Amino acid sequence: MKGPGSTIYTLVKEVEFSHTDLAGIMHFSNFGRFMEAVEHVYLRTAAVPVVDRIDALTHAGFPRFEVHVKHELPLRFGDQVELRLQVTRLRLSGIEYRIEFHLPAGRAALGTMKCGYCRFVDGVIHMAPIPEGHYQRLAEAAGIV
Repeated sequence: MKGPGSTIYTLVKEVEFSHTDLAGIMHFSNFGRFMEAVEHVYLRTAAVPVVDRIDALTHAGFPRFEVHVKHELPLRFGDQVELRLQVTRLRLSGIEYRIEFHLPAGRAALGTMKCGYCRFVDGVIHMAPIPEGHYQRLAEAAGIV
């Protein structure tokens, strides 16, 4: 187990109309989508595929098994939100993240996410260790040495 990492990954996303409720505030269900988008920035930087196609019947990836978001300021239609991801723990079979949502006025939300590495074999899910090459690149990209 290693962590936390020293590298922060950022992504700026605009809150679109389709992300909001009738009051023009971003709906809670979209926080997870934004968190996933910045996670993909980290995975791509580490050269780890979001979906690892192993063969015709087997693929692997990092499904989420725990997500928390604490809302501090509303995110509104048209806001430019800066997402900041830090790896807080890298395990042999999963990753834990801290993700902050920032507006010019300050932090709007704080999220945490736990993901496990899984193989999907012929439609059945199995927890598995992260392949060594992936693990090393994930650690390097996170700033964990």
